[in-house]
Amino acid sequence: MKKSAVMPKKNKRRGGGNKQPAKNSNNAGNTQTSASTASSGAKRAQPDAFIIAIDFGTTYSGIAWNYTSSGNTQILRDWPNQSSSSNKVPTTLRYSEKKGIQWGHVRPSPERLEWFKLLLNEPNYRTPDELLQRLKTKGLHGYPESASTHLAALETTIKTIPPGKKPVDLAADYLRELYKWAKLKLEESYPSLQEDLGREGGVVVKCCLTVPAIWDDKAKELTRQAAIQAGIDGNGVYMISEPEAAAVHCLTALEAVKGNLKVDNVYVIVDCGGGTVDLIAYQVCSIDPLQVMECNVGSGELCGSTLINRRFEDLVIRLIGQQAYDKMEDDDRIEMRDYFDKETKPKFFPSQGNDDEDDEEDEGVICSLPGVPDMDDPKLGIRVRRTKITIPTKDMEGVFEPVFVTITTLVQEQVTAAQKATGRNVDAVMLVGGFGSSNYLAKWLEKNVRNKDDTPVRLIRPLDPSTAIVDGAVQHGVDQHKAGNTSSWGIVKSRKARYHYGISVSVLFRPVVHPIRKRYIDPFTGYPMCRGRMHWAIKKGENMHQGVGIEGKFHCSVPIIDSTELQKACLIADQIIYASADEPAPEDVEHPNVHKLLTYVSDFSTVPTRHFERDWAITGRPYWNIPATFSIKLESADLVFTTLVAKQVIGEGKKLYHHEELAEKGPQMPIRRRGWFGLNNDDGDDHELEDDDGDNEENTYEHEYDPDGW
Repeated sequence: MKKSAVMPKKNKRRGGGNKQPAKNSNNAGNTQTSASTASSGAKRAQPDAFIIAIDFGTTYSGIAWNYTSSGNTQILRDWPNQSSSSNKVPTTLRYSEKKGIQWGHVRPSPERLEWFKLLLNEPNYRTPDELLQRLKTKGLHGYPESASTHLAALETTIKTIPPGKKPVDLAADYLRELYKWAKLKLEESYPSLQEDLGREGGVVVKCCLTVPAIWDDKAKELTRQAAIQAGIDGNGVYMISEPEAAAVHCLTALEAVKGNLKVDNVYVIVDCGGGTVDLIAYQVCSIDPLQVMECNVGSGELCGSTLINRRFEDLVIRLIGQQAYDKMEDDDRIEMRDYFDKETKPKFFPSQGNDDEDDEEDEGVICSLPGVPDMDDPKLGIRVRRTKITIPTKDMEGVFEPVFVTITTLVQEQVTAAQKATGRNVDAVMLVGGFGSSNYLAKWLEKNVRNKDDTPVRLIRPLDPSTAIVDGAVQHGVDQHKAGNTSSWGIVKSRKARYHYGISVSVLFRPVVHPIRKRYIDPFTGYPMCRGRMHWAIKKGENMHQGVGIEGKFHCSVPIIDSTELQKACLIADQIIYASADEPAPEDVEHPNVHKLLTYVSDFSTVPTRHFERDWAITGRPYWNIPATFSIKLESADLVFTTLVAKQVIGEGKKLYHHEELAEKGPQMPIRRRGWFGLNNDDGDDHELEDDDGDNEENTYEHEYDPDGW
């Protein structure tokens, strides 16, 4: 037996037949892969289409559209059950036996479901209490001493989800109603389209959906599934991260006025929404066409403006007392929260002066407080009269500023990281999102964010920060449609991987290094191996380029079986993809911060056997050694996996994300081989074996099987 047939020599990653630079070089990933080469070619003119953008938010959602032939973008401001126009509609649901699904401006009631978007990032839970506790530990509670009952909205949602529905179903139901309303308003605006819009042979409709940049890949995939479940054509769905959409809008607006945007300029995009704050830093690569690259890994937290709402409610409890607060009716509390959320919070902007005389003249901030009897306490400086409470300005500042400190820390970290990555100052911070409209927040960031040389960082806001994301999403969808693209790259030339992505492999066993419980004898080679070692194909922070994948060479060892049916089943291989955000990357698959991301399925049975290498195991039985290439591409809101044999894509690989549904179903085929891949690793962590010819040949394998069943 020739060892080289089982343990092929180490191969470098390749793209399109060209040798790829080393991973740690500045040009890593800058060559085209075999898979992407096939899709290149002359661009075809695309038919005119309506691009509908949906900014699916935690607390509010927005819609815009653009007919590609006109170039005009319109923001939808007319919503059902609303007395006045608004850029956004509440992200709320209610299931009624008589009226069916109610959405948007839903009357407050115990059955009203809110904040369910956050549940897409936590799809796999056993009980509502477990889910709520998990969210609290991630920071959704706000801060430990909080006495606010504002989380009641989320608790209500979790505990009253209708039987048989999952978080993805809630998102799908809401998106379905939102999408139907958008198409209805389109038909009203363009009567000639009523029989033609989105129907086969009629006017093409495509949708661009936004997702938080801090979400993991499972949550992004669930969002896509929700959109498809909502009736949106899966082939016509673009996805883009929220801060990236904001960058498209803001940077394109700057580019429109010549001289405002220059090559090498660095911008930090800060998207402040209701639930999350997302940040990404970009450096301008070119002006015509406009292209940018990510400077460093994006960041964010669950520290959106709803945290300010909870702090406000705690302040009210402290001022009026727990007893008076407990006597308030639920409707009174809802009215108090709504007034603060829509009136006080966006408009509050205290005097910037430090004169003590100004404090004595403080007239306070008036907020709604129904259901509480009149009271006047000069010591506390509060007054409750006719369902209104007057709160001292200093106390109100204390509601906002701790949250501002958290946001400022996130912004400063991105600014510092961008400076380190680019070697130059950040030119501006671009503030967008619903809470990005706050002048108070804008001035706070302007005052407290600095470059390394202590120069202030300029702050830029679009005319309407709350619509910047949906505006950018429309533009992104239009650009992608016209280019005939299905990816999510748009103006982004390169981006940073937010996680490590890889597979579990087996390596030559080392007695002191590896745990003895993971030792086994490879039945094909007879060598002692250690299972469950991580090979990270993509490292966190690595540069990923448009249309370019990171490739690894694999060998899939398959026993040769007389039965055609069983042989075909053995040639369908499952490979589990793992992810981790830890630094440094964990080495063992059982590390608590290594998570199953998805299962990728490849069908080798479609490959002619002339591309297989026939060999003999130590047992004397024959087996196929199949050389394959595995490519991972990172998109704005998706991962793309491709398996190739002899430079040809084999079958149509599909991704099975490890959500609760997958765990319930279990393996689709008991006989399907799971993870029988050998990997030619080039990460520098060599596990070498001397062969008969004296060559050092790397061997890293993953074999999980029943030896007695072969």
